[in-house]
Amino acid sequence: MAITRITSAQILQAYVSPVALSIEFEGYALQRLENGRMAAVWKTVAGTSGTSYVTTLDALGVTHSAISVLDSAPTSRTLSLPSLAPGSAGGFFAAWEDDATAVTLLGGNTYGRYYNAAGTALTAKSALSISASGGEYTPSVARLGNGNFLVSWADTLNTAAIPPSGEIMARIYSAAGTALTSEFQLNTTSSGIQFGTDSLSLADGRTFVAWGNAAVSGYTLAATGLRGRFVSATGTPTGADFQIDAIAAGSTYQDESLEILNLATGGFVVVWEEETRASVEEIHFQRFTAAGAKTGVEFVAESVTGTNDITQMITTELANGGFAVAWRVWNDVTGIGTSHVRAFDYAGVETGTESSLNTIAAPGLTLTTDLELMANGRVMGFGYAGTSIATQVFDFGDERLIGTALADTLYGKAGVNDQMYGGSGNDILRGLSGADRISGQAGNDTLTGGFGADTFVFSSALSVVSNVDTITDFLAISDTMQLDNAVFTGLGLATGVLAAGKFYTGASAHDADDRIIYNGATGMLSYDADGNGAGAAVRFAVLSTRPALTNADFVVI
Repeated sequence: MAITRITSAQILQAYVSPVALSIEFEGYALQRLENGRMAAVWKTVAGTSGTSYVTTLDALGVTHSAISVLDSAPTSRTLSLPSLAPGSAGGFFAAWEDDATAVTLLGGNTYGRYYNAAGTALTAKSALSISASGGEYTPSVARLGNGNFLVSWADTLNTAAIPPSGEIMARIYSAAGTALTSEFQLNTTSSGIQFGTDSLSLADGRTFVAWGNAAVSGYTLAATGLRGRFVSATGTPTGADFQIDAIAAGSTYQDESLEILNLATGGFVVVWEEETRASVEEIHFQRFTAAGAKTGVEFVAESVTGTNDITQMITTELANGGFAVAWRVWNDVTGIGTSHVRAFDYAGVETGTESSLNTIAAPGLTLTTDLELMANGRVMGFGYAGTSIATQVFDFGDERLIGTALADTLYGKAGVNDQMYGGSGNDILRGLSGADRISGQAGNDTLTGGFGADTFVFSSALSVVSNVDTITDFLAISDTMQLDNAVFTGLGLATGVLAAGKFYTGASAHDADDRIIYNGATGMLSYDADGNGAGAAVRFAVLSTRPALTNADFVVI
């Protein structure tokens, strides 16, 4: 994956001693707004006190509104973990944590306020919880489908239990940023302690909230898994919470490294960091359907051990409907930190190879603390440039093109790994050069990958009349066809290369196990749900060049 730096570092605020930028990564946030601009939050530290600032940015990462104080903390208190959600007309809701108060050593309080598009606070800072007991941390805010906001957080002192029980609490705020409800408990599984929180506004208006779970023995915690729950577009929790991940005994989660991202399929991906008993630090992700069912396997995006430590994990959605995972590795011996990033498409397949986020030549970001997809499809980085707070715009080199219900003709970009989706019409999709991912969707489409290792995806309902695509240039040596097992149900639940026994070359199936039938004389591809049984095969593609195929040319997703 080639990352192009579109802009040099855009300085938002320069700092000099004795005012120092916080070296903690959890004090920063960047959020795309409804009007295409961005909101940014960062913090500084002077002695033992700190201040968090907020502003809005234009499409180049330059300050659009005046920089103002989000909150300030006196001696022995730290502001951290800001969370932002877009509101209407470019406004946004900000939530954050005040780490340590005089109330408790188990955590501080969480707060929120609403800003308009000009970066002006329309509501005063107010506590998210009606409880004065403290013990609150990892706040997260997401916009509901009805325009209101769902704010959630972990609360270690919401009951009188010692050791603390720890629940995931939530509250609904209006589109104008005022509280509409009292706080309520989100988790239905109350065994052990619940910790860490992240939330995501889904494409259908619902919100998904995720958190960690740990068993309690005295004052010792043993992580057991990640859980999550859906909330309706109106703010009503639906169904019970369910398991996202089950962690191995002796391993732990980083409760501040849990993120959820939308995928092009309407589903989502959960990304987290964990440390094994053997002191191996890893970043994992698991994809889910919109209904919350796991899809594909849990994937390890990075693993370090020995003198290397993962000190930061950040993620972003990408314009192609996939996502990127970035992290910073610190070497305890050399004292050198390096930043890395990997990009994945909506099916969890890596696009390109691991790249560096380090900016070797100035002027550029020297440390990236957050990434966010921009309205124009590029990605904005946010962090440090020397001793200044700055932004930088990146192009991750992939492009997503989406057709309509009409007969569209779409062209990718030469040298770009395009993501092309053809809508419901009879479309013409041409990827040009690059490792393109092409899905005709419904309709009788004509698909051309062009030069490069292209992937042709079949994921819409089969119909011999209205959904037979033509691939004009399939090269078995480099190209691949992906078959969605939600459509090709006879392929089974297992993903990966199509089993040899389920592929057959000939005019029709020759035994009961055959599912994908390729007529080499005509180039016709068919799916037969019962092999040589009574059911008829259904055509789904024609390969114009009639290449020789094997099962290895197909991948089940």
